[in-house]
Amino acid sequence: MNRTHTQIIIIVLCFLVLGAGSMVRAENLDKISLQSDILQQPMEILVYQPPEAEPSETFPVLYLFHGQSESPAMFKRLGLFRKAEQMILNNEIKPVIIVAVDIQNSFGVNTLESADVQIPNGPFIHYDGGFYEDYLVNEVVPFIESHYPAQTHAGGRYVGGISMGGFAALHLAFRHPELFSKVGGHSPALVTDESFDWLYPDHETWLNRNPLRLAQSEDLSALNVYLDIGLQDQWGFIPATKTLAESLKQNGIDCLLSLTEGGHTSTYWSRKIPDYLMFYVGREDI
Repeated sequence: MNRTHTQIIIIVLCFLVLGAGSMVRAENLDKISLQSDILQQPMEILVYQPPEAEPSETFPVLYLFHGQSESPAMFKRLGLFRKAEQMILNNEIKPVIIVAVDIQNSFGVNTLESADVQIPNGPFIHYDGGFYEDYLVNEVVPFIESHYPAQTHAGGRYVGGISMGGFAALHLAFRHPELFSKVGGHSPALVTDESFDWLYPDHETWLNRNPLRLAQSEDLSALNVYLDIGLQDQWGFIPATKTLAESLKQNGIDCLLSLTEGGHTSTYWSRKIPDYLMFYVGREDI
């Protein structure tokens, strides 16, 4: 064996030894096509399982929703699964099952009609009609709890999302506070204008769907809420995020608001991932 071959072998061995702790093992990330009876189509789900699980062990579950015109792969690109594994192995967070769910362009709500909508100062976006809220509650959660070592009580269920997914997470948790103990809205697309008539076809729907209204009308006393948004967020969601945080705090809800440098961008969310994971499953004994 010549010197060059020896050097290559050493480099490869060093990569395997040093890199193993920061890589998500392929067998720990399942890509599932769940046939939804409610939506009448197959729906993609990515499921991360923590390493070194005991056969009888169960774990809390974090459900995550992507942003507009995105997919569950958004969280893989942001490095969330890799960072979660690294923090679990470093004993910084508790082992957790992470479920990235495809909600298409639906805001996670039950809306019959699809529509192409002109975004102010932006493109036309196709929004998907369907019973997405019912899908999440009645198909996704039961599927995960019947196929994975998941905890099956509210204390072991968390939900969060980015941008449109942040709206979806807040909407879902506020409408079903008995199902979750923690919810995170990360740069939440808090669209509250009734003129957005695809999301709010009538005033009654606005009352029952708008997270700011739900924060006033529902008993959220058992929820722990985390809201964050970049100070340079270019989509105008800062005022609504601040208003929601103030409203929750006034009603005695445990709510943390984080305002830091950054825009409505992958760079901001990627940087915030450790904070998100610490909120959901940070170890209380460190």
